[in-house]
Amino acid sequence: MQLIETAPHEFAAHFLFAAHGLDPFFTCDSRIKDGDGSQHAEFEFAGEPWQATLSYRDSGLEHPGEPLPTGTEFRLEEMREFELTAQSAEDVVGERSFHAHIAPRWQGMQSKSGSEIRVQCSACSHHSVLAVWPGNR
Repeated sequence: MQLIETAPHEFAAHFLFAAHGLDPFFTCDSRIKDGDGSQHAEFEFAGEPWQATLSYRDSGLEHPGEPLPTGTEFRLEEMREFELTAQSAEDVVGERSFHAHIAPRWQGMQSKSGSEIRVQCSACSHHSVLAVWPGNR
């Protein structure tokens, strides 16, 4: 009997990172500004060359305008969200890639239309966090 070795094809997950608050989000903003709207990089993983891009998109979030309830200073004038993509330089079919949407999260945040955005995270009551989930391809 012959068996076919399985391989993961697609995976979707939502992550909330509270360890460093919004520092990674602020770093994305800084890198975007340094790159005039985007950043590109190449790296090698397990002997395979990869290409990565960090870019931004407009956000539907209301700017907090002052320190967040957690005490974090929101030091950006524009509300943006970020897209991080990476793909294998050797994958001509496009099957080995990664795409993430990066956005801030804090208790009491609202959309531009004034709707409250619920953040269900035990660490979020004490920290502002970074949310990462699959982005649009």
